[in-house]
Amino acid sequence: MSFITQFFHQFDHVLCLSLVRSHDRRIHINELVSLHNIKNLQFFDAINADDPIVEKYYLEKKVKQFPNCFRCGELSCGKNDCNNTLIPAQVATFLSYISLWEYVVETGITNVLIIEDDIIISDLATQHTETYIKKKLHIKSELLSEKPMLLRFGWALSDEHESSKQIDFDASLVRMSNPAHAINQLMAKLLLERFSRIDTTVDIYQHKVICNSINSKTAFPPIFYEMSWSTGEVESLIHPKQIRLDYLMLDNMQKSTEFDIAQERLLQHKKHTTVYPILALGHPRCGSGYTASLLKAFKQNVGHEQLLTDGICSWMFAVFDQYPFAGNDGAKNRDFKYFEHIIHHVRSPLDAISSIIRDDNHSEISNGFRRKHIINKFDVDINQYECSIDKAVASYVYWNKIIENQNPHLTFRVEDQQTKLYEYLLNNKLVDSVVDPKSLPSKNVNKDKKYKGKHYDKQHLTYQDILSINVGLRQELNKLCRKYGYDEFLTDQEHATIVQKKIDSDTQKFSKLTLEPRGWNKSAELCMPVDTLGNPLPWWTYPAIEFVESIITKNTRVFEFGCGNSSLWWQDRVYQVVSVDHDSVWVEKISKKIFLPNIVFPRIALTEHSPNAQKIYETFVRNNPRTSFEYDSDKVTRRGLNDKDFISYASSILSQPGKFDCIVIDGMARRLCCYFAIQKLSDNGIIIFDNSNRSDYLEGYQYLIEQGFYQIRFSGTVPGAHFPSCTSLFIKSLDALPKIVFNKPAFNIPEY
Repeated sequence: MSFITQFFHQFDHVLCLSLVRSHDRRIHINELVSLHNIKNLQFFDAINADDPIVEKYYLEKKVKQFPNCFRCGELSCGKNDCNNTLIPAQVATFLSYISLWEYVVETGITNVLIIEDDIIISDLATQHTETYIKKKLHIKSELLSEKPMLLRFGWALSDEHESSKQIDFDASLVRMSNPAHAINQLMAKLLLERFSRIDTTVDIYQHKVICNSINSKTAFPPIFYEMSWSTGEVESLIHPKQIRLDYLMLDNMQKSTEFDIAQERLLQHKKHTTVYPILALGHPRCGSGYTASLLKAFKQNVGHEQLLTDGICSWMFAVFDQYPFAGNDGAKNRDFKYFEHIIHHVRSPLDAISSIIRDDNHSEISNGFRRKHIINKFDVDINQYECSIDKAVASYVYWNKIIENQNPHLTFRVEDQQTKLYEYLLNNKLVDSVVDPKSLPSKNVNKDKKYKGKHYDKQHLTYQDILSINVGLRQELNKLCRKYGYDEFLTDQEHATIVQKKIDSDTQKFSKLTLEPRGWNKSAELCMPVDTLGNPLPWWTYPAIEFVESIITKNTRVFEFGCGNSSLWWQDRVYQVVSVDHDSVWVEKISKKIFLPNIVFPRIALTEHSPNAQKIYETFVRNNPRTSFEYDSDKVTRRGLNDKDFISYASSILSQPGKFDCIVIDGMARRLCCYFAIQKLSDNGIIIFDNSNRSDYLEGYQYLIEQGFYQIRFSGTVPGAHFPSCTSLFIKSLDALPKIVFNKPAFNIPEY
């Protein structure tokens, strides 16, 4: 038994990974088996690159795709021929090994030598294997370890295969040894357990990612190498190599056909994704020619249907296919091209659809190309629509959706957003200079496109024509119109409905952001003015409440004509509140809610008043206040317009010691109260006059103005009320107001 034979029989099993269709390679292995009488070798069927499982891994995103390079992690390393993208053949190879590892585990194989079907035994292999046997370097004992183990025996041909060193295992030496390596069952399990997705090649995964100096060793010098990468005797099944051509050239007369095939395969093979700055996409007849010209004006070497150094503007590049209108070789497909910036150009639907109809009628290739991919993406056949307008709208909608699904970095309207495109380029450092507006191209680029050398006029469409299309299709079109900033195509009823929905939505937002935090909703619910926590508020307008709260202090002394929740609101904000009211029952109800002693409710006799009060009343009467109103007697009383019946009420303020910083007129006889209020108001005091939007109290406002007061109106909503009102402040001097720079917004309403 030869030393080579003894080497192979050191393993329980030898598995040769090989494609079923690789007949020549399998013949080569069978010759090796026969020559060395190898009894424990069997073929393990590898997976083809076109196997459905390979496509499944791509679709399920279980394969790392560019960007970035799976090797160095960079977008571009400057090399134009490196393998920076995992191709199907590499994925198939990885999946073949996964299948093999699973087989080892499932069948209970203890250890196995794995070889590829183009291995060659090196010239010094017999000498090295003899050393193995004589030195009793028991390979099996290494693999019977209680830990995962991988042993490497061969890699690409190099000077290392000529080494005269005595063979031994080196734990620090790492080589890509897929051509010949051995694993035990524990290593097979480890390789499977650590696997989650294919993000590198299987040799790197095995020999660098998983294996280390503890769980792997390398036999040196190597015993095997492989033909496809080392000598070119057989074609590489992953990446075609120049060495194959070199080998065939030695016998070119006999193998000219093989040489031509190999050369063509090498020329056509793609393994490197090239990075370009710009890809501009849109629907055909929607400004791709203009966009390309615009990019040229912005100093970008971008071609229209031609791939140039800075990219391409092509509607076909929205999908992956062979393109029918490619202007150069680079524009024939999108394979192995990566674009850093995807720009989506759109055109006004009304204008675009007219052009698309013409394109559909006179370019079967364009229509067929779009139709095929829209069916593939959305299961929608645009030709199912009998009406040419519907067909064109469907194409516009679904082709733009295809582009949107690629998450373009910028969408711009060709009619009016050239500046938006320029600013995007500027912000992303694609341009570094100011562009002269005069250098911008005409928007009529490609306007008079000819079909097979003939010009056809466009069909003129109106707004009503678009309204007549399929309702569902029009709804989809309107979604794009909203997104791109074009007017929607709406019937009068649809427009009215949308307007009403917006009003309803805005009303809800206003309620949530303005009324609710102020307590308006709660006030309406409880039928009394309160904040959102149920604390009492004056029944004034909200702006007046907010302003008054900003100017009062703990030293403020207040008199109220008319008590209520305002009295409760004042009590923990000011020094003292004196309130009078004509309704004793109401006073008693409010009194029960008082928790501080600084609120006073003086008793008043409504039928008695002092001589001084009579004189003030007579002054009021001499000013000839209106006595006739268009209200019934009850409403006249409720509004406090029976001034002659409330002299004692109005004059009750005269009996209070000292003067007041703030006097509130919000009860009966409001016009008359103005005459008495000024008698007891401090020099820099303020008068708060509620419901000052009512003309009923006009004589009161006029009297205060005549006495030198200025009126500040606070119009707006009132807690819980469905109507607007006005609360006015009357002051004689700006000194009555503090110099406020900034106050935190009241009611905890956030800043906007």
